[in-house]
Amino acid sequence: MEEVEETRGGSSMYSMPEGMKFKLENIEAEREAAFALVRELEQFGARVTIPESGKRNMGALSFQVTFPFQNEGAEVNIFLLLKDWQVDSDVVITNMTTLPEDKRGVGLGGKALKFILDWATSHHFDVCATQVGDPRSEKFWTDNGFALSQGANPTHDLVYRKSEATSSGNTPVA
Repeated sequence: MEEVEETRGGSSMYSMPEGMKFKLENIEAEREAAFALVRELEQFGARVTIPESGKRNMGALSFQVTFPFQNEGAEVNIFLLLKDWQVDSDVVITNMTTLPEDKRGVGLGGKALKFILDWATSHHFDVCATQVGDPRSEKFWTDNGFALSQGANPTHDLVYRKSEATSSGNTPVA
């Protein structure tokens, strides 16, 4: 693949694959449309924001989705990437945290994940969870219909297999 040298003020910034320049130039235009799409999660009670790091990320569309569970005194924060060029999925879950910590393991993460998966499935999006290295985390993801990505997988990514999850009767759990 041919690489294109990008410059700023006459000095070289980095090289990027041919064809990537178009995607980078259009990321701002796509960000608003993607933000509107992710804001559909508000129907499940979520708050959707663009984190500061996402505003500077020119390689993907980054969003923070927070599901408040007020009755339980907790919230689940999920960081998503859309159209990430490094992963062959439409939606990439990069981080997921339930706070406060003493509320972990009681089912809130599974409930929040189900909202994300229902939304993604309604749009026929592929979903991937990246860098799942902890055995307890891997169990959470596999219990919720994810499977280890096949082939070269140095970051230990898991992909959602809707057909496998529904045919086995699995539904998202904590």
